Amino acid sequence: MTPNKPQLYVEDGGSVTLTCTVIGPSDVTITWKKGGNLVPGSSLGAYVDSANSRVSTFPLNGVTDASHDGDYTCTSNKSPAVTATINVDVYRITAKNMAALSGTTTTLSCSVAPLRKDAPSTFWYDATGTQVLSGVTTLYDSVDSTQTLKLVVTVTSDTHYECKVELDDGSFSSKARVDVDAFCEYLRFYVIHVGGIKI
Repeated sequence: MTPNKPQLYVEDGGSVTLTCTVIGPSDVTITWKKGGNLVPGSSLGAYVDSANSRVSTFPLNGVTDASHDGDYTCTSNKSPAVTATINVDVYRITAKNMAALSGTTTTLSCSVAPLRKDAPSTFWYDATGTQVLSGVTTLYDSVDSTQTLKLVVTVTSDTHYECKVELDDGSFSSKARVDVDAFCEYLRFYVIHVGGIKI
């Protein structure tokens, strides 16, 4: 028995499908367990049969790190029983929107959780899709199990930046909107042109 992908990555709230193939007759039954317990609803998984194998697929929807993160085993009922393991890593990624005066700098923040033994590769991209290499710092918080990517940018107009986690099995991202603060811009204009004071 072999898992089609022994390692899967999924964003919190997303979906992923577990797939396991067993070589043998098509009447073999495959069960899915997590932490030694039968996965609820796994009996609803679908089978795809061929001449000498059976493939079991089981979807996980509305994934959360608390309930879906971890190792899953698929086991056949043929004797002797054959077992394979699939690890599912669930990540949460959050980029915060910011507002600032035109011509000033602001710091964007993107959090990725939870931290694992191998921290994911996380990058910032600008609105054109170009990776941002300067002004980026990465912080690790073992207490909150969070990796935070900070980016200092100069605000010239409304735009957005994309914080992206890139993994072997794909990627997922979160966008941070950067807005020129219209109210503060109005106050600055008023002070300069009405009050005669430049700020």
